[in-house]
Order: sequence, then C-alpha cells, then structure tokens
Amino acid sequence: MIASAGHCGPTVVYLLAEYPVLSQTFVRNEIEGLRARGVNVRVLTFKTGSVRLDASNSQAQELEQPGVLPLLCNLLWWVGHHPVRLARVLRRSIIVRGLGLKLFLRLLPPLRTMAEDRSVVAVHSHFGWAAAAPTAYAAALLDTRASITLHADDIYTPAYDVGRVLNHFDHLVTVCEFNVKVIRSLLSSNVPISVIPCGVDVPEPPSPALTERTILSVGRLVPKKGFHLLIEAMAHVVEVLPNCRLQIIGDGELREGLERKASALIDSGHIEFLGAMTNDAVLEKLDHCAVFCLACTVDDEGRSDALPVVIREAMARARPVVSTDVAGIPETLTGVGWVVPRDEPGLLAEALLAALLNQERAHEMGAAARQRTMQQYTLDHTVTGMLRVFGLDVDDRKSGPCGS
Repeated sequence: MIASAGHCGPTVVYLLAEYPVLSQTFVRNEIEGLRARGVNVRVLTFKTGSVRLDASNSQAQELEQPGVLPLLCNLLWWVGHHPVRLARVLRRSIIVRGLGLKLFLRLLPPLRTMAEDRSVVAVHSHFGWAAAAPTAYAAALLDTRASITLHADDIYTPAYDVGRVLNHFDHLVTVCEFNVKVIRSLLSSNVPISVIPCGVDVPEPPSPALTERTILSVGRLVPKKGFHLLIEAMAHVVEVLPNCRLQIIGDGELREGLERKASALIDSGHIEFLGAMTNDAVLEKLDHCAVFCLACTVDDEGRSDALPVVIREAMARARPVVSTDVAGIPETLTGVGWVVPRDEPGLLAEALLAALLNQERAHEMGAAARQRTMQQYTLDHTVTGMLRVFGLDVDDRKSGPCGS
C-alpha cells in the first residue's frame, strides 16, 4: 500500500508511462532519494514494469481504466467541486489535440483523493512520451505545478508534436546542457529549463586499479549504442594486446547479428556477451573492469543517447572511460576520460589502447573522473535540484524518510 499523503507532509506525484524499467534505474534512485529527504512520493504508472523491487522500493500504483459508472461519478464530482480546473484541463486537451486524454481518465479516481487531501505540491514525469500530456492535465486538475524530465529520443526524434504539450508545463528538466538547445527549438513559450544530472552513488573506498585487461561495455543491443563499432575496434586492440578481452552486458534486437559479427573474437575468448543483468550486477562488473567503453552513435533514424548513466557509474568507481562525442557525453567526460569522434572504430581502438597501455595515465583519469562525479553528479545533486523544481525548501529536507 502507498502511504497516505497526509501522513508525511508535502506530496509529489510521479506519473510514469511504465515503472519500474530495468534500463531506468535513475528514475527509481531519484524517487527513493526524495523519499529519504522526507518527501512523500506517490508513483502512478500506466503499466507495471517487469522489474521486481524490494518492499521499500515497490510503492507504485498501476492505473486501471475505470468502468462507465465510476467514471461518470468522478466526472460529476469534479464538475461540482472544481469546475474551473476541469475546464482548464479541457482547454489544454483541445490545444494539444486530445493527446493522452484517454489515459488521463484513469487518473480521475486517485486525483480526486489527492484533491481532497490538498497536499500535492507538484506532478512530475520522465520522458516526453505517453505520460507527458496526462501529467499536464493532472497538474491542472490539482491546481499545482507540472514538471517533466526530458532525456534523449523523446526530444531528438519525438513521435508527435511534443513541444505543443511541453508548453503547458511550469518547469522542464533535462539531463545535460546539450539538450537545452534541442528543447528550446521545440517550444513556443519560455518555459524554464533546468539541467539536473541523473546522479549516482559514489562508493567508498573507490574501486582499486586493475592490471587485468578487461574492457566492459553496457547497454541495450540497439543501433545507437554502437556495439558494431566497438567490435570492429576490438579487432584492432587484440592485435596489439592479445590478452585483452571485452565483456558486453545487455540484450536486444541486434544480439544475433552482433554475435555473428564477433564470432571469431568470441571463439578466441576476446569477446563475451553476458546478456542483461540487474543494476547491482552491472556495478559489480564495473568494480572489476580495467576500462569502461561506450561506442555511442546516432542511428539511421536520428536516435542517440543523451548521456548514459552507466558512464557516471563507471566514473564514480574511478574507472577510466572511453566514449564518443555524441550529445552530452563530452561535457561530462572531456578532461577526465577519452572522447573520440563517433563512427570511428580506428580512433576508438587507439583510445582503448591508450587507456590499457598507460596504466598511470588511466589511473589519473579514473581518479579525476571520480572527483568530478563527487562534485557534480551524485544522487544528492539530483535530489537537491528536483526539490528546487518542486518549490520545496532544500534546507528543511536534509533527512527523514517518507513514503516507506
């Protein structure tokens, strides 16, 4: 059961298209970080994900389509109690051409309870996808602020006129400076935009430097991750370092083709495909790799990563990181890692060899990356930034778990 809003002071509603999702650990971490700072976070989702969470991290309510009679009863309640707010929702739905209105109807029962409780200070979402328009409607109905965190494909290759919806938010959040200009190009209004990192925990003590030459790469096996380029680079690396190996964590549509491409290197023990793993298992692998690499690229449809969180998880562990100049990666990694032009497997191989052969330099880079993470990219940075977006006093929220 979800804790009653009235038991824990201000409530922030997280409205998500799907929750929890294996590749979106940053959303779960953000929610739990806010709860640890005394915010009552209610998570509403249109679809329950397949990831199993422990009891302390499982507080989410899947929204079901109400029957005709309950729907009419709820609509009549809103007409009787908050007709102006309901009219505001209808006006927004007309402007955005009805986007998300059917999904929004699922929200009416829980929103009625929240309206009666009067503790909701903000409604927030992640990704400009199916939950975006319902989030704007929900905030209008509760007469509170609406905010959303925008990431990558939702703004690089939007499936609809996402700017038309984003104009109705009070605050937009994104994960890197690169995205700010992209988002501004979608808007016709001057909605505030904040850059708030998807922060990570920084373990103590840092992972020790390793002499074993293992490269780790993590991600879904889809074109924008550039694993085909990394395999090509690896063929060059093993010519110089025959005792080097690459471990790839992840699964996806390209696995069979990538395994065929890497067949010779798989047979020689230079590449291993480990499949999908939990975040905890990924972090353990990061502790034991010599170099972390992501060969991010832009696929044929314009999709790319903005800034994979796993890069910062590697940085937090003082791992030397090699990646490409896609989107927000350079602003995080330049000066503390190796950044090469995308779609250049030869240059990627050179950077990997530089990190593997010069262990002193690799150690310096890893230490500098960890220091930058501690200064700019921790989970505390994320939570503090989100508290400000929600209009909550940061100093009053130093501790005190809520919603657990």
